Amino acid sequence: MRIESRGEGLVLWSPSKVNLFLEIKGKRDDGYHELVTVMQVIDLCDELDIQPSSDDRIHFRCDHPAVPSDTSNLVVRAALELQKLTGHSTGVSMSLRKLAPVGGGIGSGSGNAAAALLGLNRFWDLGLDTGALHQVAASLGSDINFFLEEGLSLCTGRGERVQPLASVPLHYVLLMPRFGVSTAEVFRAMPPSLNKKNEDVNILLKALENRDFSAICGSLFNRLESPAFSLHPDLGKIKSRLENIAPGRALMSGSGSTMYVLCPEADVADSLEEAIAELNLGRVYRTASADEVGQL
Repeated sequence: MRIESRGEGLVLWSPSKVNLFLEIKGKRDDGYHELVTVMQVIDLCDELDIQPSSDDRIHFRCDHPAVPSDTSNLVVRAALELQKLTGHSTGVSMSLRKLAPVGGGIGSGSGNAAAALLGLNRFWDLGLDTGALHQVAASLGSDINFFLEEGLSLCTGRGERVQPLASVPLHYVLLMPRFGVSTAEVFRAMPPSLNKKNEDVNILLKALENRDFSAICGSLFNRLESPAFSLHPDLGKIKSRLENIAPGRALMSGSGSTMYVLCPEADVADSLEEAIAELNLGRVYRTASADEVGQL
């Protein structure tokens, strides 16, 4: 993750992600779902600024009105968990400039939490190794461990077990519709019959290994699309409209509502961005895998 000094503190560029594959294998005894997912970091980043505080409190603010500033926020919880683990008592002032969509299924909140863990470990000079940070991340949420590794990864368990994969440069055009989707409602709407036969992630992994764009597009999969589309039929219509004009394949990321189209080249993505914007279905983002553009 890109980290730079700013005044007496640090600034971190906190990335987002897309799910190239997401299968739900069942519900666990702890209430979470057992999943298999392949995620890739994209260069659609928020900016987390970490500065000294004049007291021993944790201060946090965000420029987006939908982002809470209390202990329900993952950035604040990450700071509190680090203090609890290490006994550190110095305060901090953190501000988040939100550039990625909020609640769109692209994990920007989890990325923010990972940025806080990495940044505060350095800012407070805690000296925690990667294993310790992963333990804290796993206690906070399912996608945060992925953002500690970045790149392209296969994640299992409830998402906390991360296996990094070889880098594959990819280009994306994202569409964030004018409505959000509740993750909890999507999982509740998923009937047991949906996961009686699991899709095989190895088909996608092989396509990624071979860098076969056509095979990658043919292997994209998200188990949560069906329940999300049942709750929000417009999402299915949006996907169809995207696939009518796209050279690749459209897929919902995470639990939605963000849809993306995978593109083989930068110039194709540039042209597609204009075409999707003309559909006037929501906010459009032209982005790429972060390792492709060297952002992080």
